[in-house]
Amino acid sequence: MPAKIDLPTLQIKIDNKEDIELFDFVSSMNALNDEYIRFATQNKKQKPINDFKLYVNKVSDGSIVIDLVEKTIEILPGMVPMIVEFSYFLVETLDYLCGRKEKLPTYYKYQREDFFNFKKIVNVAANNHGNSIAFLSVNTETTTINNYYSNPEANAIQNDCTKEIKRLEAKGQSLLREKVSLKLYQARDSVLSESKRGNLGIIEEISDKPKVLEFVNDRLRYDISKAEKNPLNFIYNVDVEIKLKEGSLFLESHKDIKEYEILKLHGLIENIDLFREK
Repeated sequence: MPAKIDLPTLQIKIDNKEDIELFDFVSSMNALNDEYIRFATQNKKQKPINDFKLYVNKVSDGSIVIDLVEKTIEILPGMVPMIVEFSYFLVETLDYLCGRKEKLPTYYKYQREDFFNFKKIVNVAANNHGNSIAFLSVNTETTTINNYYSNPEANAIQNDCTKEIKRLEAKGQSLLREKVSLKLYQARDSVLSESKRGNLGIIEEISDKPKVLEFVNDRLRYDISKAEKNPLNFIYNVDVEIKLKEGSLFLESHKDIKEYEILKLHGLIENIDLFREK
């Protein structure tokens, strides 16, 4: 531990017996930052989102050692700094995922994205046989946590993350699909029709039945249902969230699907099959 630490710090130490791929390292740090934001947002909703930022305070030689701090912080008497709270949450979760604890923390509502982040955070140890990762939390000069995870434990963490993701999906949490092909079946209030009945679409990779379409914003709705002269003549490459009906625990058939929420449009192409049919 450094001789003196002026700010609450989360120190990450990676003992790398094997070289670490840059992609794994960057992915790990990005996931850590995203999880910090998710944790801070859920637990401190009154704080502006722009305040939730971590900064690299120092990178040391030898083993990869990174000190992360909050840029500006006002520490009130008796108040636990956010980064220290996050440090506890981080190691309590990792301890559960590698089998050291029997339960996850109950003060946080976990979602699928949390476990995707934890899988990536330990990549630098899981993907290299001789490597390990450690987290040291220091509140000014007092060590609050000091937890170490070996390569086998990192792999156990990733395996259990996969189980947790499947468990949450089985409970009916929405499912995400990237870059699937959407065909419009009915376009509400489009250039073709003033119908108010609703947008319907078919994503054959998921189901051959038309389902209700919702859009994450009005701009996306316009780009898909109104931008083209005949939107039904195109296939849209989209990211989608599958919303399940209340009471459906699994996506077993089209009957479990309540609607598709379109999250992003990557591009569109003319539907050649339509011209062949003509």
